[in-house]
Amino acid sequence: MLFKLVNMNKILYWISYMSLINNYFSVDHQKLDCLFEAFISHRTKGDDNGYNYFQLFHKGLIQHIEWEEKILFPFIENLVPMSQGPTSVMCEEHGQIKVLLEIIDHKLASQFNGEILEITQLTTILAAHNLKEENVLYPMIDNNINQAQRAEIFSEMELLQQTKRA
Repeated sequence: MLFKLVNMNKILYWISYMSLINNYFSVDHQKLDCLFEAFISHRTKGDDNGYNYFQLFHKGLIQHIEWEEKILFPFIENLVPMSQGPTSVMCEEHGQIKVLLEIIDHKLASQFNGEILEITQLTTILAAHNLKEENVLYPMIDNNINQAQRAEIFSEMELLQQTKRA
């Protein structure tokens, strides 16, 4: 029984390791979803703290997009030329997402009290967008890179983040 348990742990470790990019970016999606839901909840109650959650969400989503567009997508495009189709679609959607974020931010900053239709649009786009990334793009990346390449991706992400802090 112990032998089976040890083998199962190795298998589970291998599976989680082989999908590390998908796991990492999917968890980041969940973190961002949590912040967005807190924003919606506070806004629905008329609580001004909602804007703080939106700002955290906005900043986090822009960081996530930069990681993808500056590091992850170019990396996989160099390894798997056929990946340029999916990454170009993702970048196009990123453009739509950024526009909606700016419109929402502008309306919130000006204390607009009406319904912000762009919130629903953003929710719809993000739901479909995240599914495509988590079910197609991230697994494609995980299946085509090795341990050293994963480390390189995470290292570049950290460097990009440090550069922004400086």
